[in-house]
Amino acid sequence: DTCVHSNDGECDDGGDGSLFSLCDHASDCGDCGHRVVPVLPPPPPFTATTEEGLRFTLAKADHECASADVRLGDYGELAHCAAACGRLFGCKFFLYGKGRKAGSCWAEFASDSTCPEGWE
Repeated sequence: DTCVHSNDGECDDGGDGSLFSLCDHASDCGDCGHRVVPVLPPPPPFTATTEEGLRFTLAKADHECASADVRLGDYGELAHCAAACGRLFGCKFFLYGKGRKAGSCWAEFASDSTCPEGWE
């Protein structure tokens, strides 16, 4: 009952049988009764393919792995950074900068995609 209009005798959460939609779904249980809040699955990971046919998947947004790394250069497109990684022997993971690091491309030598070395 986190709705400011809870327990006023009127169902206000916008769900089935509610009179109003003044509150979040399942936040007016005293008036609406118990509601099931659906748990949505996480969105699929971002995956893309370069012109060269290299497929890459985002491991973690807005982080970089604390593993050893090698600068590959600056690239105007993410796919070009992925291609640079594909040309470097042993490169399985890469970082493509954004914001003040936009376009900066680094090969990341993490043990695996979960980065057991730790995220920064």
